Amino acid sequence: DRSKMGMSHIPEDRHKHGLVLDYSIEQNMVLQRYWQPEFESFGFIKSKAVREYAERLIEQYDVRSGQGPVTITRSMSGGNQQKAIIAREIDKDPDLLVAVQPTRGLDVGAIEYIHSQLVAQRDKGKAVLLVSLELDEVMDVSDRILVMYEGELVGQLHLSSRYDVDRFLDSIRESEPLSQLTHGVHLHTIRYPDEEAFAKMKEALREKGILYPQKIG
Repeated sequence: DRSKMGMSHIPEDRHKHGLVLDYSIEQNMVLQRYWQPEFESFGFIKSKAVREYAERLIEQYDVRSGQGPVTITRSMSGGNQQKAIIAREIDKDPDLLVAVQPTRGLDVGAIEYIHSQLVAQRDKGKAVLLVSLELDEVMDVSDRILVMYEGELVGQLHLSSRYDVDRFLDSIRESEPLSQLTHGVHLHTIRYPDEEAFAKMKEALREKGILYPQKIG
């Protein structure tokens, strides 16, 4: 249902919620689309179409796998597993892309690549909601920062330096150092190019029962 509504999701745990590790990479690429006419006919999967689709995404998103589309996903590196998820979710051309801790446990090269893909979606007119506990990641890619603490929205920031963010977080609970505080703080960063994309994001979240604050500024 989420996919049909124009929403893509990069989950926090790629192993539990993003991939079937014992499937091939080509099978994982069509997990949410195998029933579409492009890949299915009268109840049978079009293997050639799936293979060609996976090969295109592997090349386009530089997903490195030893045996190409037939590689068992479990055997791939964490960075390439994440690239596969990014490729699958972005290729659906969503109106809203929700990314939760998308670079956790990845090396610098993979992190930079994923950040560039998120920004590219924003530049194409898509709404992007990033949920992250990494301040550096937040500062690198966000246009606007929303801070949630203990399940409540406590601030919406337009800040230009990590020092300003740190100072704000310290002010939430002055009795605890930032290193302890950030374990309970989620930084929701938002990229949106215009009012229409922002409205689409709010509507998609509202349909899922998620309340979203009014835009400020």
